[in-house]
Amino acid sequence: MNNKISAYTILYYDLQFYESIIKNIYNYVDEIIIIDGPYSYAIDTLKKFNLFYDEKNKPQIINNLLNKYNKIKYFYKIFDNEENKRMFGYDMCKNNIILLVDTDEFIYLNKSNLK
Repeated sequence: MNNKISAYTILYYDLQFYESIIKNIYNYVDEIIIIDGPYSYAIDTLKKFNLFYDEKNKPQIINNLLNKYNKIKYFYKIFDNEENKRMFGYDMCKNNIILLVDTDEFIYLNKSNLK
C-alpha cells in the first residue's frame, strides 16, 4: 500500500506563520488543506474592527500562498465552533494519513517510514 499524506491547518489571523509551515511540510505531504473562516458569533466583532473578510476578498498573503504552492487546497466557511472547523478540515482531506498542523507546532516528517 502506498500511503499518501494530507496535512490540514486552520487559519486564525496568524498569517505570518503560514509560509514557514508550508515550506516545512511541503515536500513530505501530498496535499495541504487550509481551512479559513470565522466563527458565526465573532462576525460582528470582526466587522467592527475591519478584520472580517470572505472567500472573495481574502488577504493578499493567502492569494500569494495559493498561487505559489500547487498542493494547497483552500476552503472558506463560517463555522459554529472549533470542533466543526476541525472536523470540516479533516473531512476535506483525501488521503489515508491525515496530519493536523497548528501554527504553533514544529514537526519533523520522515516519509520513508510510511511505506
